[in-house]
Amino acid sequence: MPTKTFLNLHKEKQDVLLKAAFEEFKLHPLSDASINKIIQEAHIPRGSFYQYFDNIDDLYFYLFEQEKRIVLEKAKKEIQKAKDIKEMILILYDTLYSYILKTKKQSYYKNVMITFHKAETKNHKNYLFLDQEIMDTLEEKIPLPEDLRKSILEILFFLLTKAIIDSLEKEEKAEEYRKKLEDILNLIYFQNPKEEN
Repeated sequence: MPTKTFLNLHKEKQDVLLKAAFEEFKLHPLSDASINKIIQEAHIPRGSFYQYFDNIDDLYFYLFEQEKRIVLEKAKKEIQKAKDIKEMILILYDTLYSYILKTKKQSYYKNVMITFHKAETKNHKNYLFLDQEIMDTLEEKIPLPEDLRKSILEILFFLLTKAIIDSLEKEEKAEEYRKKLEDILNLIYFQNPKEEN
């Protein structure tokens, strides 16, 4: 997370650094990104960078959290209406994929997905487009013990991430990849037990 020094900067100065970081993360997943390129593009000294963020990971996740908030706001209303976990996963796919295309951020999100998909980040795993509210909503839809629910969610979000990566790599096949995701979800479909009258 950013330091108070960064948060106290004028918004214009913050934006210059975040724009430079976005450009670098658009070109490279986290493991290949370069602080040197970011500070050169932002025209700041290396020492200033470390006054703003502890390391490149902090900057990466701060920038990602800003993007994530936008996407989640778009998805939350629709997810609440979903009748089951399958529908929720497909809503997340549709919302995220259409947002990425609309904002022309394919390269950035492809690298974000690659970073998460490869589990290069120990603390963030595959829950990249979730917050606690969405996690709670998803868990309610899986009628299994808690330890199994967590494992199922990891598998589902691995599949969601993979489907989006594939769709971003070959946009002309996006519908095919969405259908594949839906077919897999049909195989592992979870439905709440019907209430007895």
